[in-house]
Amino acid sequence: MGWRSVTLVGFVVLLLQGCGAAGLTALGVGLGVGADNGVSRTIDGKSVRTFVASPDQMRRATHASLRVLGMPVAGEHVDGDTRTITARAGNRKIEIELQRLTPKATRMTVVATHHTIVRDRATADQIIERTQDTIDNNVATSRKLGDGAASPVTSGRHDGQ
Repeated sequence: MGWRSVTLVGFVVLLLQGCGAAGLTALGVGLGVGADNGVSRTIDGKSVRTFVASPDQMRRATHASLRVLGMPVAGEHVDGDTRTITARAGNRKIEIELQRLTPKATRMTVVATHHTIVRDRATADQIIERTQDTIDNNVATSRKLGDGAASPVTSGRHDGQ
């Protein structure tokens, strides 16, 4: 190999040096890294959030949010501490799991599936955000009415595992 070949290889290596970081940055943006909306995502496309709300509050808020979003409930199933609610949004199947963690904490996992295998995280995230809004509005209304049972509702991040 002559000096020109070595120089060319060295030049190409220098040019490509930052490409890995640029690719990782783009990947992070695509995965929502740094976007702090309180929703975690698992590697398999599930959107997850833990709420400071009882499982019953979460069930009511989820049903109300699905009504607001125009997503009819197709079914509901309870298995131990987990309630699964299924709904439809056009040609998307929505599956929502509400898992009781404590009497005052519930983990919500949402999967919106399009064409059997494609995951729609935007729709799943919107369901979680609307549910949080519904809970916040219910607490605010309870406080205005002087309901002593109302307590602040905040959401916490969950590791998505």
